[in-house]
Amino acid sequence: MIQKNVVLILGAGASQPFGLPLGKGLLSMILNVDEKTDEFRFLMNSGFDAMKINEFRSELRLAGRTSVDAFLETNEEFMDVGKAMISLLLANCEKGQKLYSPETEENWYQYLLEIVIRGAPPTEMDWSELSFVTYNYDRSLEFYLFNAIKRLVPVPDRNFSSVSALFSRIRILHIHGLIDNPKLSSELEGRGYGKIKSEEDLRRSMRSITIIHEKEKSTSSYPMVHALLSEAESIVFLGFGYHPTNMSRLEVVHHKRPDATVYGSTLGMTDSEVMFHLHRELPGNYEHKTTLGLLRDQLEIFYRT
Repeated sequence: MIQKNVVLILGAGASQPFGLPLGKGLLSMILNVDEKTDEFRFLMNSGFDAMKINEFRSELRLAGRTSVDAFLETNEEFMDVGKAMISLLLANCEKGQKLYSPETEENWYQYLLEIVIRGAPPTEMDWSELSFVTYNYDRSLEFYLFNAIKRLVPVPDRNFSSVSALFSRIRILHIHGLIDNPKLSSELEGRGYGKIKSEEDLRRSMRSITIIHEKEKSTSSYPMVHALLSEAESIVFLGFGYHPTNMSRLEVVHHKRPDATVYGSTLGMTDSEVMFHLHRELPGNYEHKTTLGLLRDQLEIFYRT
């Protein structure tokens, strides 16, 4: 059972163990979509012009940005085809065999679930002290937790209403939206975990994701994030790239409690980068570890000592 108020801020690296790409990986996937691929043909059959698709890929390649989102913020003429590419390719990476496999390494979803349910009956799981703020469009977190919670409810009480009531206690805020509402049961609208198979699904997914512009910041999800940060005792960056724009919009220094502690995984960063880009602006406990490694080594994130 969690004893502190915790906000987990998720970047692409948090979803990577479950088969989803990092920002550079998604960019590479888009650049590899050409006339010979199923994805290119699907886009054309969904009403996208071949010349526009290729122009988008060419401009993206020449832009030298590290993510598709960053490119689209200053190249709005490619917004529709960009969102379509993001939706289609990320949905292709949503694979149940990876999400639910006992062989999946670095399964921090499973580890976190065990922390939440420890010391309490499953039907009394307390999620009130835990919030997720995610920059990811995928729905792996929702599907994993919903299906896990469903199997924790005793069979006589296992119905959609009871499981949904437990699941609704979990605060998951997708800052930039997500690739369609998770269809967690037949009672809900949306799309199941996996590939987009129709133009209708593609268009709905495109409408569900948002590329945030600086001028739109005041009407975005950030005020809700700032409210969560103001209550947190532990603020934890997991699989996060610490992009300057994202960090400036989070405004952690201005909104966090004076007694809050910041933690973060920095796998792939050098000591110098951590010092100059993180410690100077946002002092915290940063470790060159995976998401799971950080959570296991810093249990004070969740517990009072």
